[in-house]
Amino acid sequence: METQGGMSRRWALKTAGAAGAAAIMTGAGAGAAHADESRRGDGHRRDRGVEPTAGTWKTWVLSSGTEIPVKPPPRGQAARRDLDAVLRAAAARTDETLEQISFWDTGSPGFRWNQIGAQLLVANPAPDTFRVVTYLNLAIYDATIAAWAWKQHYRRQRPSGERLRTAVDTPRSPSYPSEHGAAAGAAVGVLSHFYPDQAAALAERAAEHAASRVAAGVEHPSDFKAGYALGRAVGAKVARARIDGDGFDKPYRGDPDVPYPGGDGSYPVLPKDEGYIQLVIGEWKPLLIGDVTAFRSPPPPAKGSAERAAEVAEVKNYPRRKQADFAELFFWAQDPAGRPEPDSGAFVNAAQAAFYYAVDVAFIVLEDINQKIHEYKLDANPPRAARTYALTFAAMLDAYIACWNAKYHYLVGRPIHFDPTIDTLWTTYPVAAYPSGHSCNLTAPATVLGYLFPRDAHYFLSRAKENAASRLWAGIHFRSDFEAGVAMGQEVGRAVIEHAKADGSS
Repeated sequence: METQGGMSRRWALKTAGAAGAAAIMTGAGAGAAHADESRRGDGHRRDRGVEPTAGTWKTWVLSSGTEIPVKPPPRGQAARRDLDAVLRAAAARTDETLEQISFWDTGSPGFRWNQIGAQLLVANPAPDTFRVVTYLNLAIYDATIAAWAWKQHYRRQRPSGERLRTAVDTPRSPSYPSEHGAAAGAAVGVLSHFYPDQAAALAERAAEHAASRVAAGVEHPSDFKAGYALGRAVGAKVARARIDGDGFDKPYRGDPDVPYPGGDGSYPVLPKDEGYIQLVIGEWKPLLIGDVTAFRSPPPPAKGSAERAAEVAEVKNYPRRKQADFAELFFWAQDPAGRPEPDSGAFVNAAQAAFYYAVDVAFIVLEDINQKIHEYKLDANPPRAARTYALTFAAMLDAYIACWNAKYHYLVGRPIHFDPTIDTLWTTYPVAAYPSGHSCNLTAPATVLGYLFPRDAHYFLSRAKENAASRLWAGIHFRSDFEAGVAMGQEVGRAVIEHAKADGSS
């Protein structure tokens, strides 16, 4: 039986007691944070908990946190039955139960769902990776803000009673609707839209999540049920407004067997040979930055110019294979003080760095967010944690769109298109070069993370700069490519920061 990272339906039914995990999800049972809502004490009314005004923060797709109605929590006998379900589940805890409680309680409510999303992306690589992680986190954020609005409206206490001993710390927020349920519902809604064949498995994970919160003694079945329904409604709206409306399915208007029009003639790849026709990405609808052409990089060095010849020579002569004593995938410890300035003389194994950053930068960004949420203890502040994920990935997606718009405006070839004898660390991607996508796509979120965690601003920027330089080290980009990418990423990041300053969270 799977115990770490998953759970059987049998376990879920057992730990949820008479209520059952299925009942939590479908509503065969009711919930309240106390056996009788009318008995809330003055102390509870005075303590509004974590981020009491988060329900008023600006949302991405919802018009407000209260756009989607949530019916009142149950009272009286229904509430007593709900509390009894918690007591039974808590009394039936086993070592396996505790492992699952710990698993789902780790990090903020969206932490495990980001991991699940990443696992799906690794198994199903696609050109819309950034869309998946961004819309997943926009939905989790909006669902969390909506949950907070209704929490403060209903002000329902967490489970309590002489016989109840919680397995985790009790969150400092009203219990109804559940923030964990909201995150789960939003995640299942968005991920099922991208991966419809995984819908049943995702719903199963949500049932596991629900059962773990009840068995932990910190939520009633109806708390999670209400949050989950709210999250599913938010996920459906994100699907309608963004996933189905951002232009991803927009057809290419040209002939895929004919070279792209424009450019300086240095990019020889036919649209049909790119796999997914890359030009279309620059025509997607951005989240925040509006007219992407306003962020377009200045023209690159001209083909045949002395500046371009110098860049070709720099890439060709870079000593990328001169450090053979170290394996390519050697991992170095992350230095909180940041990385050394590229090519500053400090020891950096160029091949190692290039391979480290070669992965989809969404996964690098995700690990950075997770690390900082842990360090700053934002896992105990679900609205603030959800905001961090959403702002950071929004910057990444908008930078991606702006960058690809510029790439297919200039249509500059890669180094090997100027000199086929150039040695590269791996096969050059069939994508136009200028500006560097990796550089844009990591610098924009790094800029936002530097704003959210100012103590670590240098750390994030130094990593972005090393990532950018690593593209030259690998032999697949010119210096002008990555410098333009860093500049564009910073500009997009600053635009997202302006949005963050006005979202009501200060």
